[in-house]
Amino acid sequence: MEDWRYINSQRDIEEFVKETMGMHDTVMVGLDYMAGTWGDDMATYFSGPNSKNLRVIFTSPWTNGNIEMIFETVCRFNISGWQECYSDEILECSISLEKLKKNSDETYVLWTSGGTPRACGKEELLLEPIDTYIISKRVRWRITKLNYKCPCCGYYTFGHPPMGELDNCPVCCWFDDTECLGDLDYVNACLGISLRQARKNFLVKRACKDEFMSEVRLPLENELDGINWIIPSKKW
Repeated sequence: MEDWRYINSQRDIEEFVKETMGMHDTVMVGLDYMAGTWGDDMATYFSGPNSKNLRVIFTSPWTNGNIEMIFETVCRFNISGWQECYSDEILECSISLEKLKKNSDETYVLWTSGGTPRACGKEELLLEPIDTYIISKRVRWRITKLNYKCPCCGYYTFGHPPMGELDNCPVCCWFDDTECLGDLDYVNACLGISLRQARKNFLVKRACKDEFMSEVRLPLENELDGINWIIPSKKW
């Protein structure tokens, strides 16, 4: 796994664009927002340090792994999904260092999925900019190989999205079945149990079924974090 590289200058931007091919044909597959705040069951609100960070993961056909970016101290962002005039696929990105406040030399990093953020037009149902954009005080990035989350045990053991690739998880022995992702009570054709029951079994027996208890193993270090890619279930 590569070390983190920061974007602090125009040279850093040029290096990023060169190594990622301008993020041409990349797809955003994961996003985690860390607010640095929390509340308890007594309705008490706690504010931590000003460290609102956004972690974004992209797949790319040009890099030997995923592009992982951490936007530190996020000021504003907009994440656009598919619309009539906008596709999830990123054709190119724009990244620049901008002074956004009047009478201030403070510099921000502006990243967008396709040039300067622009509006869809008043005929659109969602009156938001159609481009995904993120504004933060700092950005760091690296090329990393991340696995996808197993829908049964929750560890990151799949080298591909769980979409019926005829693979199984070494931590719980769940067999990849796309139908089970859309309906937790759908019976897995290979295992003879539903995903709902497999999850219950794993919590107690550390395997999706009794007969696999001798075949499972503990998760590896690189399986503790990855891409949360799971189809939303109809019956969760």
